[in-house]
Parts: sequence; structure tokens; C-alpha cells
Amino acid sequence: MRSVRASRAFAILGTVVTLAGVAACSSTTAPSTSTSSTGTPRYGGTLYMLGTGDIDYMDPNISYYTVGYENLRMWNRPLMNYPAIPGKTTDLEPDLAAAPPVVSDGGLEYSFTIRSGVDWNTSPPRQVVAADVVRGLERACNPVKPSGALPDYEPLIVGMTSFCNAFEKVSPTVS
Repeated sequence: MRSVRASRAFAILGTVVTLAGVAACSSTTAPSTSTSSTGTPRYGGTLYMLGTGDIDYMDPNISYYTVGYENLRMWNRPLMNYPAIPGKTTDLEPDLAAAPPVVSDGGLEYSFTIRSGVDWNTSPPRQVVAADVVRGLERACNPVKPSGALPDYEPLIVGMTSFCNAFEKVSPTVS
């Protein structure tokens, strides 16, 4: 019994030492550990990420797990978001929106103004408009791949349930 345990321990230790040696001999440059956000943005290169899980989806409409969200926040622009700044991660701030919403009708209506200069990566660039945000919410009703957040949206957004029910009747083929 003791020799089996010892054999397993040496096998695991040997694997770890081998992997550490291979990693140490790698010619890949280690990623920068700088957290500075100053300077000119640079396109291209390699993004190194270390995580404890896998991404469920790369589509912000259907990704619903923490690991997916952490990756999606690099290119997804919500109306409001929590900044990735130490000590401020609980301070909700405008992102796609120009300012916090104007709340009216006893807290039932939220009006956002889209930040100027937020463009789609098209040729020529096109400003993101309110209809784009509405379309993003409507995508949550896709009966083929519904959003995991749909149960959160339906009781909060007037008309969401009826829109989703009608969307289920739309033909899935394009004519």
C-alpha cells in the first residue's frame, strides 16, 4: 500500500518538475504585469489569460458564467458597468451611456443617452444608437439560443414577455 502511494507521489512530482522545466525553457516572452492604462493603444499581439474555467459562449447574449463575462467585458459595451479598477469594482458607472439614467414614472422608466463617439467597427464607422441597444435586448428572446438572463429581464421590462412569445412563432429560416 505504501509503495503504491509513494509511486503515485513520485509520478506526480516527476510530471510537475518536467512541466516546470519545459515552461522554463520556453522561448515565449512572459506577459507584462503592468496595470497602467496610460499610453497609446496598440493593435495586435498576444493576450495571455489564466483562469480556473472555460468560457461558455463568446456571445454576450448567451454567456452567463463568470469566466465568460470576464472575457466578454473586453469587447462588450453595456449601458452601465463596473470599472476594472481596484477599489472601484462596486461603483456602477456609465459605459455605453453618457451618464446614469434619468429615472421617471415612479421608477418604472429609465432613459439613457448613448455616449457620443461610440462607433461600430464598420466601414465607415457608424455611431451606436438606441435601436442597437433595443435590438440587443430583443436578441435575448431568440428561441434557438435564449439568453440565460431572460428570467431576469422579463419581469423588469414591460413588453419583454409578449415580444419573446411572438418571436417563438417566427420562422427560423431566412427567405
